[in-house]
Amino acid sequence: MPPTLFSESTPTNGAYEPVPREPFIQNTFGDRYLYSVNRHAFDRFGANSTFELAFKDTFRAEDSLYIVAGSDSGLLYEYVRNLERPAGSRYLFVELDELHARLLEEGCCQEDDASLRCTPLSRWLEEAAALHLDQYLYLDAVKVVMSIAAQDQHHPEYTELAWHLKEEVDKLRWQAVAQLGDESFITCQLLNAADNIQPAHILRQAFAGKTAVLLAGGPSLDAFLPWVAQHRDKLAVLAVSRIAARLKETGITPDFIFSVDPTELSYDISKPMLTFDARTTLIHKYHVAPRLLAQWPHRALYLGELLPWSSKLNPNTPLTAPGPTVTNTALHVAFELGFRTIILGGVDLCFTPEGYTHALGSNERAAGPRFDLTQLEVETYTGHKAATTPDFATAIDTLGRQARYLTEHGCILINPSPGAAKIEAIEHIALDALPIPSEPLDVPSRLADLLPPLNGKQRLNHYRALEDEFARVRHELETMRHLIKEAIRINDSMFNTDSGLIENGRSKKRLDRIEKTLNKKHGPLSLIVKRMGLRTMLRAMRPFTDYETMSAEETRTIGHDYYAAYLSGTERLEAILKEAEGRLALRLQEEDDTLPLATLVDGWRRYAIPGRIRVWTLRHPERTSRLTAEEQTLCQALEQEFEQDLAHTHTQHMQRAKAHADLGSARIRARQLFAQRKSDALQGLLVALRNHHDNAQGRPFILLVEGYLHELEGDMATALTAYTQVLEVGDLRLSEDALLRMVNWSLDQGQTEQALHALQCLALISEQYTLQYAEMLRLAGDPLAALEAYQRHIARFPEDTHAKLRLARHLIDQQAYEGALLVLDHMLGEQADDQSVQAMRRELEKAMQTSSVHPGPAS
Repeated sequence: MPPTLFSESTPTNGAYEPVPREPFIQNTFGDRYLYSVNRHAFDRFGANSTFELAFKDTFRAEDSLYIVAGSDSGLLYEYVRNLERPAGSRYLFVELDELHARLLEEGCCQEDDASLRCTPLSRWLEEAAALHLDQYLYLDAVKVVMSIAAQDQHHPEYTELAWHLKEEVDKLRWQAVAQLGDESFITCQLLNAADNIQPAHILRQAFAGKTAVLLAGGPSLDAFLPWVAQHRDKLAVLAVSRIAARLKETGITPDFIFSVDPTELSYDISKPMLTFDARTTLIHKYHVAPRLLAQWPHRALYLGELLPWSSKLNPNTPLTAPGPTVTNTALHVAFELGFRTIILGGVDLCFTPEGYTHALGSNERAAGPRFDLTQLEVETYTGHKAATTPDFATAIDTLGRQARYLTEHGCILINPSPGAAKIEAIEHIALDALPIPSEPLDVPSRLADLLPPLNGKQRLNHYRALEDEFARVRHELETMRHLIKEAIRINDSMFNTDSGLIENGRSKKRLDRIEKTLNKKHGPLSLIVKRMGLRTMLRAMRPFTDYETMSAEETRTIGHDYYAAYLSGTERLEAILKEAEGRLALRLQEEDDTLPLATLVDGWRRYAIPGRIRVWTLRHPERTSRLTAEEQTLCQALEQEFEQDLAHTHTQHMQRAKAHADLGSARIRARQLFAQRKSDALQGLLVALRNHHDNAQGRPFILLVEGYLHELEGDMATALTAYTQVLEVGDLRLSEDALLRMVNWSLDQGQTEQALHALQCLALISEQYTLQYAEMLRLAGDPLAALEAYQRHIARFPEDTHAKLRLARHLIDQQAYEGALLVLDHMLGEQADDQSVQAMRRELEKAMQTSSVHPGPAS
C-alpha cells in the first residue's frame, strides 16, 4: 500500500472498521496480485507470458540453487512451481517480512515441495542452509534472480532486497572459493611457471626497521599522495597494481607493486603498471594473471610455491602472504621484508559521503558514484558512520585480525585518513603529524645489491629444470589416465542391473586396488587432479540424492560419473600442462639468438602478449642491435598493438562499475536517507549527483534531493519549489516521490486545496492513491466527486473491504441510506460473519429508523 498520508479523521461511532490492508486484485488474465508490488506489469500479456519473456531459461539449470528476490505477489513462485524443474535444483523465494505474512494469508506460496520454498527476509539464511546452500556454493551454482517487482522498482524495498541478497551471496561465494581453492589458481600457477623465476622469500628482512607507505585504491589516496611525493626520498612506497594509472598521473614511481588475482579482470585494471620503469619491482602471487606477468619487463618476485605439486623446484621456505585482498597480501609482505612502521594510504574500506569507494584514476571513480548501497555501515576514525558493503565488512574484519598480529610482533600501523573504517589495531594520526624518517631510503639501490638482474644462463637453467619436471608429471598423468579408464570399465560391468548387487567380487577387489594406487602411489598428483575437477566431482557424487532409495542403475551411474569426473580432471590438467609447456618452449626460443624474430612474434601474438617485445629487447640488447629492417617493422607493429591494448578502457570491469552508478538506484538511496533523516549523507548524495556525467538525466534527482534537504532543514518553501521543479521535468517515479512530500506538508499545514490537487496528480500516476484521493475529496466537502473516486477505486480493487466500508460510511454521512444499505448487504452476502460490516449495518438501521426509512432484512 502507499504510505499513510493522513490520519483517519472521521469518527467511526464504535471503532469497528478494520485496520486497512491491501487487497489482491485480478486482471483480465485471471492473475491475482498486490497492486503496490506489481502495478501494471501483467496488464499487457498476463503473468505467465511476462515471466516467459523475462526469464526464459533462467530457472532451468541443473544442480543449482536459485535465490529469488521477491515472488511477484506469489505469481512468480507459482510459475516456477509449475515448471518442469531440472534435476538437483532448488528454489528459495525471499519476501519482505510484512508481505510474506500477507501472501500466506492469501494462500500464496504454499510449500508442498521440498525443493521449493518461500521465506521472509529475516529467515532467508536459515532456509537457504536447509536447502544445502554450502554445497551449492562449492559447486559455484548459487544464482540470485530479481523478480519483476525488484526490476521495476515501484516498490523500492524489493530492489534493496535484491541488492542485499546479491551482496550476501557474493560474500559467501567468495568465502567458499577461498576454502576450496580454485581451478584458476592451479591453471595460472602452471602457465606462470616459466616466468616465476625468483621467489620473494629472498628479500626477508631486507629493510629491517624501515618505514613504508602502503597505497591502496580507496578515495583517501588522493589526499595522501602529495604527502608521499613530499617525503618520497625517505620512504619505501608499496602500491597495489590497480592504482598504477593514478600513480603515473601524479609522477610517483613505487618501489614495489603488488598483484594477486588470476583473472582477466585483474589484468584490465592493472595493466597501466606495465609502463613503470626498472625502479619498480613486482611482487605477486604465483597465480597472478598470466598476461600481466608475461609482459612485465623488470624484476619480479613470486609468493608461494612454484608448482602445485611437491617438487625440488619449489622454494624451501617460501614467503606466503594471506589474502583475501591484495592489500592484506601487501601488508604481510611489508612486514616480512622488515618494515616496522607502515603507513596506510587509500585503505578506507567504506564509502565517502558522495558514494565513492575508489580514488581518481580508477574505473569505479570514472563510472561515477555508487548509488545501490544497502544499510550496512561502519564507524570511521571521525566517529561518524559510513556506508560499506559485505565484502568490505569482511575485509575490515580480516584486516583487523591481521593488524593485531602485526602490532603484537612490533609493527606500528597508521592510517591518516579520518574517513577510513576504524580498525582497533591501526592507529589514526593526521597527515601533518605523521612520523617522517630522518635518513633517506634508496630502495632500488638496495635491491640492486641484493638481486642483480637475471642473466640468460640463469633463465635457461630455470627453463630446462622446468622442462624436465613437466615431462615427469606428464608421464605420471598418462599412467593415471589409463588406471581411471580401467576403473570406469570395471565399474560399468560389475553390477547386476536386476538385483543391484555386485556380480563379480574380483572386479570389486580390482577396483579397490586401482583406487589405492591412485591414492597412494599417485596421491599428491591425484589431489591436484581432484581439485581441477572438484565441481564436476561434487556433482558426480550427487550431493542432493537420497542414497538409501537408489536403484542399481543409479548406483552404477554414480560410480561411473565419479571416475568420469576423475578422468576429466586428469585430462584437464594434461591440457593445462601442455599449454604451459608451449609457453615454456616460447621462453626457450627467446633465449636463442639465432631464431628469426618473426617466430617469437607469432608466439607472443598467440598468447595476446604484445608487450613481451619490451621484455625481450631489454634482455637481449645485442640481438636487438642487429634487427633487420623487416624485424624493426615487426617491433613497431607489436609496440602499436601493445599501446592499443593499454589504451583500451571499455572493459568488462568498467561496465560493472557503471552498473553500480545507475541513477534509478539514486532515487531509492535518497528515500532511504530521507526516511532516516540523514542530512549529511543526503548532502553527500547531492554532491555525487551534481558530478554525474549526464547532467540532463541527473537534474530531476538533484531537485528531489535538494527538496529533501530543505525539508529536513525546516525550509519548506524552498523544498516545495524544488518539488514543483521535479514535476516540471516529467519523470513519473520522481514526480510520485515529490507529490508525496507535497501532500504530507499540505496536510500538516491544513492546506486542503493543495493536498487535494497533489493527491489528484498521484491518483493519475498510480491507482493505488485513488482511495486516499476519495478520502481527501470527502474531507474537502465534495461528496459527489468523493463518491465517484470511491467507486473508481472499488472497481479496480473489488476485494478491498476497507474501501467498501469507507464508501458505506460516506453514504451514511450523506444520508444516502439506500446506497449504503446496498453496499453493506452486498458485503454480507460475500462474508456474512464479518463483524465490522455487521456493526456498520446496525448503525445504519438506527439511522434509517430515526429518519423514518425502513431497511429490509440483512442478506
